[in-house]
Amino acid sequence: MKKNYLKIAFIINLILLFGCSVEKLPTPPTQDIEAFPSEAGTNYTFNVSFGLQNQITGIKKSRVLPKANIKLNSDIVSIYQPQLDSITYQGNTLIDTTYFRKTSSGVFYFIDTTGFSQLVPDSLKSFLAIDTESRILFFPLSLNQTWPVYQVDIKIGGIPVFSPIRAFAKVVDFYKMDFVVRNSKITSNVYKIEYNLNIQLSPEGQIERQTAIAHFATGIGFIKWEGQTNVVNLVKGTTFNYPSEFIVEELSSYFIP
Repeated sequence: MKKNYLKIAFIINLILLFGCSVEKLPTPPTQDIEAFPSEAGTNYTFNVSFGLQNQITGIKKSRVLPKANIKLNSDIVSIYQPQLDSITYQGNTLIDTTYFRKTSSGVFYFIDTTGFSQLVPDSLKSFLAIDTESRILFFPLSLNQTWPVYQVDIKIGGIPVFSPIRAFAKVVDFYKMDFVVRNSKITSNVYKIEYNLNIQLSPEGQIERQTAIAHFATGIGFIKWEGQTNVVNLVKGTTFNYPSEFIVEELSSYFIP
C-alpha cells in the first residue's frame, strides 16, 4: 500500500510541480459569484492535523491577494486570483501560492502541466490531453449533483480511449449553519462534497482510488476538509509536501471584507 501511495503521489507531483507556463488560456469569467468569497483581504485560519494515529497538529492560513497580471513564463495571465496558503506544524512552515477564477458556473484552480508534458516523448504528445484546471465547484450546487473535476486522457483519432487520471465530485449531503459576516448574522447553506481520484497506470492495471470530503458554506467558503492529501492537492491546485497521507482541516476563524 505504501509503495502504491508513493507511485500515485509521484504522478500527481509531476503534474502539479513542474513548469511555469500556460499554452491555452481558459475563457474569462462571466459573472462574479458571491457564494465563493474572493475579495482581496479575505482570509481564513484552519486547525489542521495529519495522520490517523500519532497525529501531527498545526495551523493553516489562507489569504486572497489583490487581482494582478500573473506572469507564468512568457505568458501574462490576468484572469486568475492569487491565494497565498501557509501551513505551520512542529516548527516547519510550508508555503504555496495558487490561482483561481470564478464564472457563473463554478470555481476553477489553475494546474500547471507544462513540466509533465515535457516528460512525454514528442511522438506521444498528440495522444495526450491534460486538463489545465481543476473544477472545485459547480454552480448552482444541489444535493446529489456530480461533475468532473480533473482528467488526463489518452486519445486516438481525437477520441478518448483511456484516462489514467480522473477526478470527480458529488454533493452527498446538505445542511444549514449560522455565520457572522461584516457584523451581521447569516444562515448559510453548507454542502458536503465528496471528491474522488482514480489512478490507473495502464488499461489493464488496477484502479487506485482515493477520496477527500469537503464542507462548503455559501458566502463563506470551505469550512472543512478531510481525506487523502493527493486528492486535496489536486483539487485545490496546491503542491504541498504533506507529512502524512491523510489530512483534516477545520475552520477556526475567518475575515471577509
